[in-house]
Amino acid sequence: MVDVEAVWREIRAVTAPGPDPQLPHEQPWKPPHGMWLRTQRAIRLRMALGCVLLVAAVTVLGVNRELPAVITAAAMLLAGPALWPWKLPRAPLQARTQAASAAGSWEQALKRWQQEGALSVFQRRLNRLKKLRSQLRNPQKEHERLRAELPSRGVARQLQRFLAGFRIEEAEIPGIGAGRKAALASQGILTAAGVERDAVRNVLGFGPQVAARMLLWRQALELEFRPDPEQPADPQDVQDIEDAFWAWLRAATEEFAGGPETLRATAGEIARLRPWLLANLERKWNAYQIALLARGAG
Repeated sequence: MVDVEAVWREIRAVTAPGPDPQLPHEQPWKPPHGMWLRTQRAIRLRMALGCVLLVAAVTVLGVNRELPAVITAAAMLLAGPALWPWKLPRAPLQARTQAASAAGSWEQALKRWQQEGALSVFQRRLNRLKKLRSQLRNPQKEHERLRAELPSRGVARQLQRFLAGFRIEEAEIPGIGAGRKAALASQGILTAAGVERDAVRNVLGFGPQVAARMLLWRQALELEFRPDPEQPADPQDVQDIEDAFWAWLRAATEEFAGGPETLRATAGEIARLRPWLLANLERKWNAYQIALLARGAG
């Protein structure tokens, strides 16, 4: 047996990766250095021209109140607000498609970060080892949990034996004649115990409605079943549970014993992947934001 507490001390000594850095979507977005976006330029140009026209109109009216000047100023006052980008035009199909594609790429990059670069990857594995430690300190509890399944297994076996006593060839089932009974028999379905949804639907000539008739017949028989609580546990069930317990104990012990090495490898892999994953997130986020601007000013 493994020394659980010694292994746990070794696990606790593993250095965790640093905390998660601030991701691109968690901070205000700025265009990449040196990039001049066409969409931003167009919007700002319209805003600037609108302001210039409004200022010019006020200036004209301030120095000249003659009719031609008033007409010119009025035209400027109308043109200024018209140039202002109150509402961006609807994006062309291509821009919307590119924005949707960029959104998908960003979500995939974020998902990969969460699966490979986030501190939570390390923490989940540590929590798994913590759970194994608790179980291995008291394996009898897991054994008792498995043994508690014996009554329900016994009832299930009693039910199967009960259903096996009803042969399909002798039953009167609406819509199930000799031909369909023969088709069921050819697939090894001879009694009510063999009537399962998938098994029946796989028989040639049994569509959903015909299969439903067979299932209703079985369900009606199940309502007549009465389990015997005094019946002893089936030896095969007892053996299956013992086998399951020892298989679990071997696997849990092996996994826990390898925990320190697994955890160190996880921490190292996170540290190795983080620079690339962060750079990929930055690229995808920039591409997504640029696509949104293009869609908005398309």
